[in-house]
Amino acid sequence: MTRMISRRNDRLRNWFSIRAAALFFALLGSPSYAGLIIDANIKFDLGAAAINFFDDASQGGAFFVEAGGVQTTSTFSGAVVPVSESEELIGSLTEVGDGIGFNVTANAKSEAGGSGGGFEVQFNATLSVSNNSLTDTYEVIFKSSFDGLVDADGVDAYADSRFELDLTNPTDSFLSSIVSDTTLGDFRDDVETGNSGEELRDSGMPRFSLTLAPGESQVLEIDYLLVGGAFESISSSVGSFESVTEIQSITNLTQSSHLVPEPSTFVAGLGVISIAVFRRVPRSRKRRR
Repeated sequence: MTRMISRRNDRLRNWFSIRAAALFFALLGSPSYAGLIIDANIKFDLGAAAINFFDDASQGGAFFVEAGGVQTTSTFSGAVVPVSESEELIGSLTEVGDGIGFNVTANAKSEAGGSGGGFEVQFNATLSVSNNSLTDTYEVIFKSSFDGLVDADGVDAYADSRFELDLTNPTDSFLSSIVSDTTLGDFRDDVETGNSGEELRDSGMPRFSLTLAPGESQVLEIDYLLVGGAFESISSSVGSFESVTEIQSITNLTQSSHLVPEPSTFVAGLGVISIAVFRRVPRSRKRRR
């Protein structure tokens, strides 16, 4: 019985020793982003929706901010955001995968004897990055994925989707623009396609790399517009779009790839592993007898 208890104790000591070592080396590899601040903001334009959403049309969707792995979401229908939710969301992004996003669907139609209808949805968002560190330079990469569709049919209808990302410093930008129009013709990225009233789709995954020296700040601006309408008998307009812009990676360019934690954390890690090794020595000597 004594030997059995001793063996169980040995196994527990070994388990704690292995766990302590794993924790220690994990601490050695944990990144430090001291002084790096990333603030997110996304706003649904209620004013534009209220003015240009009319008659035989519908529009709705949702938007969110994910900060620290926790997502906060608001929804809208027509030109209304529920009282319990907000037309503007903000958050401080702290880890890879944090970001902002939205989705929208809208349609309008004009039937015989009807007045037609129109829709408009706008989102404005910013990702503001500040490096308040006195010594370290950071690289932050944002990844934006999107998928959109527009389609207009009939005598007089159109649907226009425009997605823009602009980096303030250095100047860098991305544009996705698709227009389906039965009277003025279709456009892709502001260039005529030669057709009219066709279904157009666009999707992609642009990336923006921001390098910030100590004291520097940069802003990634995101603007989206979906507008359309149907005005003559037997016409229709449809549009949909969804997008997520998130942190893909954060790199401290000043320190090595395996970043050393703060001195207090380092000492604590040494303490944990030294205790584990100290406990193993008497046990190993006892087994040799």
